[in-house]
Amino acid sequence: MHGRSLRRCIVDLGYQVHSPASVFTRERLEQGLTDQDWLPVVGEEGWVVFGRDQNILKRELEL
Repeated sequence: MHGRSLRRCIVDLGYQVHSPASVFTRERLEQGLTDQDWLPVVGEEGWVVFGRDQNILKRELEL
């Protein structure tokens, strides 16, 4: 399961799902958004991130 299917399943379970564009605006995304930009926001909100980053456990900031 991935992408829209995963999102739809989570919403159907009653959870709220945020897209990067809904949090940071499409204009900000087009300028480029680094992990250092968005990970602190996610952490402060206590949100869960679903992703496919194979190296997420190898980078200090992402831990």
